[in-house]
Amino acid sequence: MNVSLKEAPTISLQATDGRAGIAGSMDIQLLGSVPIRVDITGRAGIRYDDRSKAFFLENPVVDSVKSVALRQDAEATARQAVTQLVIAYFRSKPVYVLRDNAGSEEASMRWLLKSVRIEPGRVVAVLSPL
Repeated sequence: MNVSLKEAPTISLQATDGRAGIAGSMDIQLLGSVPIRVDITGRAGIRYDDRSKAFFLENPVVDSVKSVALRQDAEATARQAVTQLVIAYFRSKPVYVLRDNAGSEEASMRWLLKSVRIEPGRVVAVLSPL
């Protein structure tokens, strides 16, 4: 099975379990067949890395892989393969990086931000000068 990501997944803050939502489309190619476009949904935690001043998704999990062309008996294998691709994609790719040359609000965040958590519809930041 070959899985490829054509565009970055969409990240949302609408989940009610303290995790970010992940949605997108991928192509899955089963042995000897043409690629099948599938829609995926999943969830992930969020982590702030103070050293790189970046937000990363952590521990992503794909909840569903849907396509009318995907056989039902292949869904579990497809979900595992898609989960591995999503994990690899977000392992080193930040969702957002606080910039040096941004306005005063972002400069303050670079200096004071210590951690973040997700609540439905928003990211809550913990700020501390220590």
